[in-house]
Amino acid sequence: MSAEVKLAELGITLPSASSPRGHYLSHRSSGSTLILSGVISFSSNGKEWTGQVAAAPDLDDGYSAARVCAINVPAAIRKITGSLDSVKQFLYVGGYVNAAPLPQPSI
Repeated sequence: MSAEVKLAELGITLPSASSPRGHYLSHRSSGSTLILSGVISFSSNGKEWTGQVAAAPDLDDGYSAARVCAINVPAAIRKITGSLDSVKQFLYVGGYVNAAPLPQPSI
């Protein structure tokens, strides 16, 4: 089964990958290894999560930002390689959301 068919079964539609904002390379490849950089939480509807996500009441925004960032990774791979089916394995996947520290329980 193709990766894109599996994503569709899961109800995930990949957006068109955005171009880098700024003067940097969005990726670098060496042989059959692809390294992405600068994948951000910018959704196809134009919503962008910037700044720090507070623990409450914006925790759902943090989850949404992380989900959008995660969906942007395969979208970027598809833009670069032409197909997700060219991916054989992942060596590392990292995503970051700027979140406020959770309150520490009192002991």
